[in-house]
Amino acid sequence: MKKIADGVQAGLNGLVDRKVSQAKIVATSNKVTAQSVTYLSIGVLGLGIIVAILLGFWIVRSVMHSVGGEPAEVCAIAERIAAGDIRKITRDKKSDSGIRRAIAASVIASEYGRGALESSRAAHRCRIIF
Repeated sequence: MKKIADGVQAGLNGLVDRKVSQAKIVATSNKVTAQSVTYLSIGVLGLGIIVAILLGFWIVRSVMHSVGGEPAEVCAIAERIAAGDIRKITRDKKSDSGIRRAIAASVIASEYGRGALESSRAAHRCRIIF
């Protein structure tokens, strides 16, 4: 009986050894997979941050282009116009777009209109006199 028990025990010990070695192989494989997934996640996260920064710059640039300059500067120009001061409102070739361009065009048009109105008044006075 001892021989049978020793044979069974040897078989069981061999099975345990194979299971342990298989578990070590799987654990090593899992560790490599975990490292790969970690590096991939870090890479995707870094790429996402770069894309977000570039998208942010693109959005800011697009808004600045549509506004035609620094929003505070455009606001100051609009406040000066509202107060009746249209001096120093010029078209800037570098930021000649958007709201700033429209403001400059309206100032130029109002200056032209004011000059035309004054010329018309002068001509009308001349007709009355003659």
